[in-house]
Amino acid sequence: MSIEFPFPSKEKKIIYSSQNFSKKFKNLNNFFIFADYDETFTKRFNNLNERNIVTFGVIENFSMISNDFKKYANFLANKFRIYESDFNLDFNLRNEKLFEWYDLCLKAMVKENFNRNKLKEMLNECIKKNKIYFRFGVKKFFDIIIKFKLPLILISGGIKEIIIMEIVELIGNEKYNFLIDNNLLFIIANSFIFKNENNLNNENKNLNNENKNLTNENNLNKENNLNNENNNVIDYKKPIVYTFYKNLSVNNLIKELKLNELKLNVLFMGDNLNDIDAIKDIKFEEKKSIFFYNKEIENFPEKECFKKYDIAILNDGDFEIVNEILLNNFNL
Repeated sequence: MSIEFPFPSKEKKIIYSSQNFSKKFKNLNNFFIFADYDETFTKRFNNLNERNIVTFGVIENFSMISNDFKKYANFLANKFRIYESDFNLDFNLRNEKLFEWYDLCLKAMVKENFNRNKLKEMLNECIKKNKIYFRFGVKKFFDIIIKFKLPLILISGGIKEIIIMEIVELIGNEKYNFLIDNNLLFIIANSFIFKNENNLNNENKNLNNENKNLTNENNLNKENNLNNENNNVIDYKKPIVYTFYKNLSVNNLIKELKLNELKLNVLFMGDNLNDIDAIKDIKFEEKKSIFFYNKEIENFPEKECFKKYDIAILNDGDFEIVNEILLNNFNL
């Protein structure tokens, strides 16, 4: 079963902020792709128009997870969701409440005492229930960035281990390892600490080494028995990555990659109006941005959207315009 949606959007609707918008970058030096992950790379709805599951939901909806956790996660969502969606609330209040939500949820997840293989079981269960789909064209997108060696930085408030597993499920270990080995994929997201995996938690290791180690651990044919209770989760890594902290995480990575003094050419993708704020401190030569709007078209916030984004893809659309922009610039 493919984890990518099997066909393009039937009701394509793409809106540009300006009739003069050009898909061509003037300069391709220092080119990077920055993107949110959940409901940007993945669809909000499946082929039955049922809500898909984001990376946090992979754990929250697992059949073997405790009922106490499910009730608590639902309680937290009902209590805090308004602070994520209501832009009229005070920013500092929203920031405080979203941090509290993520902190309480991650702490509750750790108490469920799972390991990496159990995470893989959780993901497989969601896939079998048709609850996870990448947008049509995402697999081609990864082929494009591999062919032209275009670096991708994912910035997500989701679960890093599950993001990696989903990408590996889509493109396979060989292509994933190529991305990591060639410094083409960096993932900023929330991550767990597992007992007896000190090699993954060495703060002196760079982000790409950690990503490579993670995918090696995801290889279920590995001789080590990852189901051993000695490898269960014991904590989550700090700092927490959430909507209003993303830009600080990006700034740290940019400094680590020694890009902070350069002007970058950037293609950005997100599904939340605030997602693009993650790159607000970057120095740009040129920036083009794509907004995936996954809700009812009649509620599309066009004015607010085009204050921040250049293109809006409505109807929970596909990745074809993303691939078109890349090929227009690099397939010379």
